[in-house]
Amino acid sequence: MRINRLRFKNLNSLPGEWEIDFTHPAFIENGIFAITGPTGAGKSTILDAICLALYGETPRLNKISSSTNDIMSLHTGECFAELEFTTNKGNFRIRWSQKRAGFRPDGNLQSPKHEIAKADTGELLAESITTVKEEVEKVTGMDFKRFTRSMMLAQGGFDAFLKANVNERSEILEEITGTEIYSEISMTVYARKNEIKQEQDKLEAALGAIHLLTEEEVQELKLKSDELLKQIKSLKEEQELLTKQLKWVEEIERSNKEINDTNKKLKDLEEEIKNFAPQQERLNKAKKAQLFFADFKEIENLKLRLKEFEEELIKLKSEEADILESQKAINFILEEKTTQLKEAEAKNTEKQKLFKQIRELDLVINNQQKNLTDLETECKQLSNEKEALMTFINEQEDILKKKQNNLSEISQYQTEHSADSILPSSCQDLISQLKQLNSYTQEIINTRNKKEKIESLLKSKDLSEMEEQLKLYNLQLQDIDIAMQNLQKELQENLDGNTLSFYQKKLQDNIRLSSELDNLKNQYNTYVKTLDRERYLKNEIQSGEKKLKEIIENLNEIRSQLDSAKAKVQSLTEEYHLAQKVSDLEEERKKLKDGIPCPLCGSLEHPYAKGMVPELDSLQIELEEAKKELERLQKELSKREKAQSETEAKIKVEQEELDNLDLSEQKTILDGKRAQLGLEEISDSILSETRKKLNEEKQQLESFVQKADELNSKIEGYQQNKNKLLKELEDLKDRKNECEKEITKLQSELKQYSSQLTELQDKEFTLRQEISARLKPLKLDLALQDEPLKLIPVLEERNATWENYIKQQRDLQAEIQEKSAVLNEKRNNLIHTQEGIDKLVHKIEEEKEALQQNMILRKEKLDDESVDEAEQNWENYLKKLHSEAEEFSKKLIEIETKLKSNGKLQNKQEEQIKNQEKQLESCKKDFLLKIEPLGCKDIEDYKDSLLNQEELQILQETQDDLSSRFKALQTQLNSFYTQLNELQKNNLTDKTVAVLSEEIKNCQEKLEDLNREVGVLETKLNENQEQLNIHSLQSEKIEAHKKILQRWEKLAELIGSADGKKYRSFAQGITFEILIANANQQLANLSPRYLLVRDDKIPLDLSIIDSFQGGEIRTIKNLSGGESFIVSLALALGLSRMSSKKISIDSLFLDEGFGSLDEESLEIALQNLAALNNEGKLIGIISHIPAIKERISTQIKVIPQEGGISKIEGIGCREIK
Repeated sequence: MRINRLRFKNLNSLPGEWEIDFTHPAFIENGIFAITGPTGAGKSTILDAICLALYGETPRLNKISSSTNDIMSLHTGECFAELEFTTNKGNFRIRWSQKRAGFRPDGNLQSPKHEIAKADTGELLAESITTVKEEVEKVTGMDFKRFTRSMMLAQGGFDAFLKANVNERSEILEEITGTEIYSEISMTVYARKNEIKQEQDKLEAALGAIHLLTEEEVQELKLKSDELLKQIKSLKEEQELLTKQLKWVEEIERSNKEINDTNKKLKDLEEEIKNFAPQQERLNKAKKAQLFFADFKEIENLKLRLKEFEEELIKLKSEEADILESQKAINFILEEKTTQLKEAEAKNTEKQKLFKQIRELDLVINNQQKNLTDLETECKQLSNEKEALMTFINEQEDILKKKQNNLSEISQYQTEHSADSILPSSCQDLISQLKQLNSYTQEIINTRNKKEKIESLLKSKDLSEMEEQLKLYNLQLQDIDIAMQNLQKELQENLDGNTLSFYQKKLQDNIRLSSELDNLKNQYNTYVKTLDRERYLKNEIQSGEKKLKEIIENLNEIRSQLDSAKAKVQSLTEEYHLAQKVSDLEEERKKLKDGIPCPLCGSLEHPYAKGMVPELDSLQIELEEAKKELERLQKELSKREKAQSETEAKIKVEQEELDNLDLSEQKTILDGKRAQLGLEEISDSILSETRKKLNEEKQQLESFVQKADELNSKIEGYQQNKNKLLKELEDLKDRKNECEKEITKLQSELKQYSSQLTELQDKEFTLRQEISARLKPLKLDLALQDEPLKLIPVLEERNATWENYIKQQRDLQAEIQEKSAVLNEKRNNLIHTQEGIDKLVHKIEEEKEALQQNMILRKEKLDDESVDEAEQNWENYLKKLHSEAEEFSKKLIEIETKLKSNGKLQNKQEEQIKNQEKQLESCKKDFLLKIEPLGCKDIEDYKDSLLNQEELQILQETQDDLSSRFKALQTQLNSFYTQLNELQKNNLTDKTVAVLSEEIKNCQEKLEDLNREVGVLETKLNENQEQLNIHSLQSEKIEAHKKILQRWEKLAELIGSADGKKYRSFAQGITFEILIANANQQLANLSPRYLLVRDDKIPLDLSIIDSFQGGEIRTIKNLSGGESFIVSLALALGLSRMSSKKISIDSLFLDEGFGSLDEESLEIALQNLAALNNEGKLIGIISHIPAIKERISTQIKVIPQEGGISKIEGIGCREIK
């Protein structure tokens, strides 16, 4: 992280807005700069501004809120801090600000605002206090605490990293160097190991829950299943015979029922034909009349056209009368309009002269009205100005009087509080002294408390108890050695001259043989099942081939029947088509006579003419029956072909499965396994006996190994207790040595604190006397205050009040003088305005009188009507008269034309009527001659014999329906008798339907019971096979999972822990070594005397080797002020060199601390800091030491001014006005 630019406003003793550009070439070139100035001038305020911009708080103050803000400059209403910086994530701009209500110095504090954005694009990243804090930590990798310990070492906190405890150092290193990943890895490994262990336990528990049948149980279930299947086959054959008999009896009953139903339908149909006879006669007459319907329709159409011609002639005569009446009315109106037009044209010249006179008069009136309006507007404006001037003068006189009274009150206050006049120049100095006095008081209290604490600690240190504990530990160790020797002797006796590994190997061999025996048993069972499967497949293939042979024989028979049925359908179709043609020539057949040749075929014999025409209905029924039989045979053929395909496919699949059964290979594998286990043959009894022997041997070995393990465990337990006691004994010795060192150290510290306390009390007394003398003129007594800081608000308030009254006095005097001048000017303006109003009023009266005279004259000539409207109305009137005359002339011509056209149309219509009457009479005569053979007397009689199309269609359909139904019923009856005779030839049984149904039902119930029993047995066998498969898979899964668990347990043993400390501590120990190495490089340049080292027992604790004291290792807690500064500086520089992907420290700020160095050490420190410029780092030092100013050329100077404020000068610095 690198600081680029800082802007701030109104912070502490630096009021106004300031900017410091750290990208100035001088900063980049030198790499080190100093912020200089006297004590209390405001040097640390620059670092406060950086912290305030980033975190909203400073090292010297708590967080700033809407209730408190001790960093805003006095007598100001707002403050802000803005920072531009760069990290490995980009360039950013961050701004913190706070204001008082209305930006008034005495206004209430408002809530602070905080926002961060990208410096390049201005894109806002966050704008609330919480989210900005999170975003800052995200882009910089540091919170406020880590920032002030690694990048900005503030005054009083320079050695914070050095004095931090182990946990605090761990957090700083983790954030700065990115080692938090090791904690995550450690916890992940630990959690993953536990997860896998839980999964392993679940797998083993699941394996134990699997229940398997014995081989004897499986064989017993198979035998039961085969016996039940034989019973099922026998019952199915019996059921098929009963079903065939039941079907035969039902078909006999159905045929008898159908014959009875058909006879009844024939009788009903004959009755319907008898009732239809009258309608039949009417239908025949209507058919004959229909032949002459076209002639009848023509006569009706002629009558209709004649009627239309007559109606049209009547309409034309009516229109002629209406036209004559219109002609008469239009002639009258036209004469009237012509007279009006002549009168209007005679008056036109007189009207035009009047219009001209009125226009001239209107122009004069408009000019007069405009002048009058302008004068009135000007007068009104002057009146408004007069009113505004009078109001303004009265208000300003009241304000002037109030300000004069306020000025008198301020003068009175200044007289009464003249002693406060010295506060503007001395207030800030007094406040600084009071703060310093309070600091001395707090340091005295703290030093006294530390001294008392050390005295208490010295009293509590007692070494006698530790010496007693050392004796007790030695006795316990002797007892443990004796117990371990006895256990070792007992273990050797039990092992009988062998090692424990010898018996463990024998146990493993036993387990391996047991596993191989289990595999052999499983393979043997598989082999037996394969043999069973082979026998089953051969039987299935044999029965399938037999079934296939039967299907092929049935197919050949069905194909032969199908060919016969197709030939029959074709023959019947041809006969039916021939019969249709013969039926269509019925009228022509009636004219044929024997001996006279047929005009179609030339034959001299005509059998169809004598009534020997084939019946179409019977042929059609026979053809439909033949088609149905053909369709049935085709379906049966398709069904048989499908059965053939399915049977062939089944045989093929079973044959392939049979071919794939490799019994010889399984037999070879079994023989190999048998030979390995030393068995002469394989059977269930031999395998069970071998398993029993292995189990007995395993139990003996496990018992023996378990006992040896118990003895070893006891020995290991004693060894662990011994190691623990040895470690505790060593720790006790270390604590005793440490306690002796601490007593020496405490005595030294007690002497040091006593000296510091005396020095602080002297300083506090001197400063208190000086402050009391300065407060006396202000009538304030320091001795009366229990806390000096309570006087600061009193001084600030009195100072602010005095300065406020001085400012108000100057402002009031200037305002009074300004307002008096304005009042005099406004009074003169009021006099001039009144004179202008009087002149305008006189001129308005004259203009109104002239306008009134002209208005009266115009009203006499044209009243109030507009001259343009009057002229336009007159012209419109003339145009209207011309237009109306022309319009009525045109209408008169149109009427005459219509009258001529109507006459012509009447003549034409009369001629058409005569022609139509002649044609109608001729058609009637011809039609009566044609219908005479039908027995119709006239046309009306013919109309009665006709039927409409709907009635005709209904009667014809009824006739056709009766005929077709009669023939169909006769055909059905013959078919039913034939079918019954065929059934009675096969006498299958004498039993009734009820008896056969009951027997079939009993067979079905027995079959269902047997199938259920078979299903239960097969379910048990299938479930057992599934359990076997699951058991095998589960065992394989457990073995594979065991290997994974072993790897994770090993990894967890190395780096895993629940809190992540194991791996993190290891990684941070390495990181800390790198930091110490970097710090020692800097320390070698700063002071070759010292060398930092890690504590072997506490990885993140520090000690220091002092080469001037013979390489003695010292604790960092008793370093002097100068030594602490040099070591802290070396650590800070070492930290700045270390960076991860998250943080790169490229700017470092040091606030004071150099005062504890001698000149030589100071020079070395500055040279080393300047050398960091080669690494691209920028170092800022805040100090009031003159030697710093002399050695560092690039400076930011903080210069005190009057009134307790300061200003900034130097390279890259400017004040923004």
